[in-house]
Amino acid sequence: MEAFFNLKSRLCRFVIFVTIMWPMQGCIISGDKLDNMGSALSSRENNVDTSFVTGSVNSQATLPGDPIVQSDELVIRDEIRTIGNLDTAPEELKWDNSITGSEGTISAIVENTDKGRKCRRFKTTRSAYDGENLYHGQVCEIAPEVWTMTAFDMVH
Repeated sequence: MEAFFNLKSRLCRFVIFVTIMWPMQGCIISGDKLDNMGSALSSRENNVDTSFVTGSVNSQATLPGDPIVQSDELVIRDEIRTIGNLDTAPEELKWDNSITGSEGTISAIVENTDKGRKCRRFKTTRSAYDGENLYHGQVCEIAPEVWTMTAFDMVH
């Protein structure tokens, strides 16, 4: 019987302790600390360190392009480059990249001059693992028989 009262006494003390400590946890968080938090933050605003931001990501301009799209650009460039005479060229050229699995059609090819060099503007579709999109682009001849992609932008 004595063990029962001893157990009852321990249990009672534990219940009293929890009953007292539980409401006191709110007192620990509240009080003067929360009232002064706003003024402490405003006094530090002028000394904010912006060089270190958690979860920051470099801007798109500094990131390298998607290698799959770059590979497709090369295939499209080569297809347009091989056209000898635009007057006899078909209205749509089919292209496919066996390396990436992408494919599409090139259309609306127009030849012009940009900064003294021969260029060809075009539209192309690109069907790939990430969906089907429409692109506007331009390839220019930078040396005899050497062409480069100067524009390749997805239409949004």
